[in-house]
Amino acid sequence: MIAAAVGADLFKIEQKVPYAADYNTCIEQAKNDLRAKARPELVSVPESLDSYDEIYLGYPKL
Repeated sequence: MIAAAVGADLFKIEQKVPYAADYNTCIEQAKNDLRAKARPELVSVPESLDSYDEIYLGYPKL
C-alpha cells in the first residue's frame, strides 16, 4: 500500500533456503541463525541502494 501511495519501487527479500513452514522448527532455525550471527543467502539483491533517500521494510504481523 505504501508503494502504491507514493509510487515507490518494491523489492521482495527472499532466502534461497527458506525457513521451515512448521512454526516450532522455524523458530528453532531462526534462533540458531541468530546465535551464529548468520546472514542467509538471498535469492537476489538490489543492484544498488545509492539512488534511494528512504527505504521502508515491511513484513506481515502474525
